[in-house]
Amino acid sequence: MYLKYVGLSAVSWMGNLYLTKDDFTNSTSIINSRSLLSTSCSSETFWRKVFVWGLAYSGLVNGGIALGFFLHRGMKLIGKNSKTGYIPLWSYLLYWPFYIPTTLYTFLHTLIGIYLPSHQVPVVSQVLPGMSLHE
Repeated sequence: MYLKYVGLSAVSWMGNLYLTKDDFTNSTSIINSRSLLSTSCSSETFWRKVFVWGLAYSGLVNGGIALGFFLHRGMKLIGKNSKTGYIPLWSYLLYWPFYIPTTLYTFLHTLIGIYLPSHQVPVVSQVLPGMSLHE
């Protein structure tokens, strides 16, 4: 399960590097990039910086969550209550690069299952024999 977040992290970082390849002088470190840290204020530059920093943040968040899931600490990392399954609002706000693709993936996967019955995904799957939500 965590491998899709490793992939999403890698794609985010590759997108970030692609968008910033002309901004770096001698280093590939985003901290050393003068143009990304400058305060120039054209609309195009502002939105480009927002997108670049968003991709960098997405890479960090998804990489961290992938590591958390690999170490079996992912649910605690996102603040999910182990008894009720409740996820607090702060988690959605802080980890939006994780939730947006996850929600979109689930929506598309379900939609494909509706129109292609051979690819139908069950709403609930048994994880372990005898394990239920109310135990």
